[in-house]
Amino acid sequence: TYVSSLGDTFGYRRFVILYGVIYGAACLLMRSSSVEALVLSRVMSGVAYSLLFSSFESWAISEADRVRLDRRYLVQLFSSATFFNAMSAVTAGGGGGGGGVVSVG
Repeated sequence: TYVSSLGDTFGYRRFVILYGVIYGAACLLMRSSSVEALVLSRVMSGVAYSLLFSSFESWAISEADRVRLDRRYLVQLFSSATFFNAMSAVTAGGGGGGGGVVSVG
């Protein structure tokens, strides 16, 4: 993606840090009662996630290569991240009293 190519140019670590800053600001804006602030918060969240998901794996791989870490550890890292991401989604969906399913009837 376009964001990934920017990570190649400016550095993935910077983009992961930028993710945290933008997402933190978006979370603060979510507390607003202004529609404009809420829309801006959603846009900022989307940009932040784009930064995170295009940068974190590349950063981890380049750092592992830099310190000559065996790729087996990356497999463990990415599989654990995927597992816990899925588990948190299942847990969050189960706590919503229906998981977002609307019954028509």
